[in-house]
Amino acid sequence: IPVPRGRKGPVLPEWQKLRLSAADLARYFVSDCNVGLLTGSASSGLIDIDLDSDLAVRLADAFLPDTKMRSGRGSRPRSHWWYRVDGSVPPSVTVRDVDGRTTLLELRADGHQTLVPPSVHPEGDAYEWDGPLEPALVDVTTLETGFRRLAAAVLVALHWPRVPGSRHEIASALAGMLIRAGWTDSEVVRFVGAVARAAGDDEVADRVRTIASTAKRLRQGGNVTGAPTLARLLGVDLVDHVREQLGVQELSSFKSFMSYRDSGQPPWPNPISNAAYHGLAGRFVTLVEPHTESDPVAILVQFLVGFGNLIGRGAHFKAEADRHYTNLFAAFVGDSSKGRKGTSKGHVDRLLREIDEPWHLERQQSGLSSGEGLIWAVRDPITSRTPVREKGRVVGYDDIESDPGVADKRLLAFEPELAATLRVLGRDGNTLSPVIRQAWDSGNLQILTKNSPAKSTGAHISVIGHITRDELRRYLDRTETGNGFANRYLWICVRRSKLLPEGGRIDTVDFSRIHEELVGAVRFVRSLGAEELSRDDDARRLWYDVYPKLSAGGPGLHGAVTSRAEAQVMRLALIYALLDGCARIQRPHLEAALAVWSYCDASASHIFGDALGDPIADAILRSLRDHTNGLTRSEIRDLFKRNQEAARIDRALGLLEQSGRARCVREDTGGRPAERWYAASEYDLNDINDQSPVTAGPSVVSVVNVVPHDADSQEDRADADGYGIDADEAVL
Repeated sequence: IPVPRGRKGPVLPEWQKLRLSAADLARYFVSDCNVGLLTGSASSGLIDIDLDSDLAVRLADAFLPDTKMRSGRGSRPRSHWWYRVDGSVPPSVTVRDVDGRTTLLELRADGHQTLVPPSVHPEGDAYEWDGPLEPALVDVTTLETGFRRLAAAVLVALHWPRVPGSRHEIASALAGMLIRAGWTDSEVVRFVGAVARAAGDDEVADRVRTIASTAKRLRQGGNVTGAPTLARLLGVDLVDHVREQLGVQELSSFKSFMSYRDSGQPPWPNPISNAAYHGLAGRFVTLVEPHTESDPVAILVQFLVGFGNLIGRGAHFKAEADRHYTNLFAAFVGDSSKGRKGTSKGHVDRLLREIDEPWHLERQQSGLSSGEGLIWAVRDPITSRTPVREKGRVVGYDDIESDPGVADKRLLAFEPELAATLRVLGRDGNTLSPVIRQAWDSGNLQILTKNSPAKSTGAHISVIGHITRDELRRYLDRTETGNGFANRYLWICVRRSKLLPEGGRIDTVDFSRIHEELVGAVRFVRSLGAEELSRDDDARRLWYDVYPKLSAGGPGLHGAVTSRAEAQVMRLALIYALLDGCARIQRPHLEAALAVWSYCDASASHIFGDALGDPIADAILRSLRDHTNGLTRSEIRDLFKRNQEAARIDRALGLLEQSGRARCVREDTGGRPAERWYAASEYDLNDINDQSPVTAGPSVVSVVNVVPHDADSQEDRADADGYGIDADEAVL
């Protein structure tokens, strides 16, 4: 069938029914016309598997039946695999990513057409055949099974973690789900191995060993992880989508009593990935961690913030026109003294003081209360114009330095009671918020008022703040969330890591090697001067992979406070590179930064929940969660004692529905339909993967997620996982 030049689709009405003979060609086709080939019954069962993503192209050989007839274009060769089916024509299928928009692959049958040579794609690529025009004859079941497994593999590979940490656990849970679904060991090995290779995992052999140990435990009646764990690690929507492609049993309506839906609060973040403990920072934490009750994450991030401030304003990374330096703002959120936030900073201070004692004594200050005060701490020299008089007449002016300013523009603002700082932000006329934002952005600080002559250029300001979750949610209002104050901070959940009734033995630890390495890192940074660092090729490829997700943003307070993800990640990566003495940002540095950011993102989710920042919408959502039978419009108005305008409630409900927090069911009343609103469910459990073998004490779970402290090898970790089951899988 004819397709106009520069288009992918035909414009003729009812083109699906068009059947042309040789005699019709001259009338329908012009010289530069594209050629579309109808698929399905119109072409005697011809099927096109259209691979719309690079991952689908890479994985096709592992799952699709072989065929000689393939086609594609310059930028995506061999992206169309052609078959002829033996038997009835299967339905057409389009598989999209979990965003519902990005097409990954298609099975094109009845109602579809595909451009073939000598057509030219709208982007200018010419279509070409790869191999003879001999489509393989396959049975429908074989083709559909291969297509579905390919689709599932593409989905998992697309979301396979780019940094180490959870891959082993994901492979184990994926294997458990597939084996329970009736797959053979070899089928599971082929699937997981292909996914790991396509995703760039460098430990494919370990993934295969994981499958073997998982299968062995299942045959012996042991507990293994499955779909619920996979949903926790990769997301419920993704696992739902994968299970749909594979024809595995749908998720049941059984809801975990530990679910987000019931609690209204996302869980505490999973432990930070090992990738975050890269290099010098990781070695420092490893030495300190056994001797403190402090959270290792708090030690790690405060070390990164402290080092980033100590080295000053020199080496940087450039994103478009913006320069990003090594100054970070970090807020540690935990239960009052039980979070051990202060002790974690003490360990960092002890080391950094030995590196630069003047910085430690003079350039660490507390008491953020006004923009003017912050500028004064890093002010430029202040001059005033003094009139020059001769015989009583002003004949000129001299610039006299009235204040020498501050030579060292480094400042680490430590706020052990960050709540006090947040309280002053809401006061009328307080200038701290805009100056804080200037400090993160450019370091050029100024307040344009007549009574504030001080300014600062090139200030290098970092912030460490400690606060409890309740204080944070009480004092961080919508203004500071929306104006960009909050998204300049890394929000980090911390808690006591262990009980040491008699304390640790930090005095026995030898830090001399760490001290020597740190001195070398500082010397290296200062030798660079104001050099601009860039990513190397390997890091650039990883950045291309993660950038879409980092820059996507999200709704609600969580989305607002994490909306500078790209910049935060690159500042962290820059610090890791400088600690390594590298003049380029390499893949391990970016992986470490991504691991830290992933923990910060999960922390923000736990801290701010799914609140939208709209008090009316948030109040409605809380009430909907308390009413499992839903609320009518009238009942929702009653929540506010009918003191809220209908339009205001409409906007709030629209926001809840748009963000997926609530859903509306319209009920037939014989007249105007009535609306009933429900809180949207979050996590479902899978019936199959909830089951555990019968034991003497079926109501007792004796071991949950226990990993031996000295389990260093992959084999030890695999054995440890053998008896570790997640709480959601132990519910029943």
